[in-house]
Amino acid sequence: MNKLIIITGQPASGKTTLGKMISSEFNYVFLDKDILFDDFSNFITSEKTKPHDKDSKFFKENIRPLEYSSLHKVIMSQVELNNNIVSVAPYGKEIMKNNTYFKDLKECLVNKNYELIIIYLVADEEDIKNRMLHRKAPADYFKLNDWAHYIDSRNIKIENLNPLINEIIENKKTLQTFNLLKKYF
Repeated sequence: MNKLIIITGQPASGKTTLGKMISSEFNYVFLDKDILFDDFSNFITSEKTKPHDKDSKFFKENIRPLEYSSLHKVIMSQVELNNNIVSVAPYGKEIMKNNTYFKDLKECLVNKNYELIIIYLVADEEDIKNRMLHRKAPADYFKLNDWAHYIDSRNIKIENLNPLINEIIENKKTLQTFNLLKKYF
């Protein structure tokens, strides 16, 4: 059975690093929403609001839905090729328990001989801030400049997460997290 592994979670929780490790170790196709779509999205937001503004109403209502529907199409194209896939994205509202995104995705995979594995990474505030400072991504500048507001806006309660999530892991050290997840491969 082929696998589609979705790694989701807070920004700077280690999703991309973990996804690349899995892809490299097990020869999975690696899909990262930010790598695939950020240049395009940033161009549009810079024309309509300001560069890297993922908190604007314009981005949330217009660009974000296009990013996720396009990511879904890319994932399904890899499913058609029978590739094992690791997909990395925040999946903000899609991870909530009342959202049907993952249920619908699982139904798309039923007759394709795929197992859907969803991993949600969390990290403490200090680790997130340190990772953002280290990676120096332009999209993080807004978050770092208004840290208290950013953390309050991203405070997700575990009980509100989608029950289809297989693992919720506090990602202190990516290699330890990687070893915890080897049971899925």
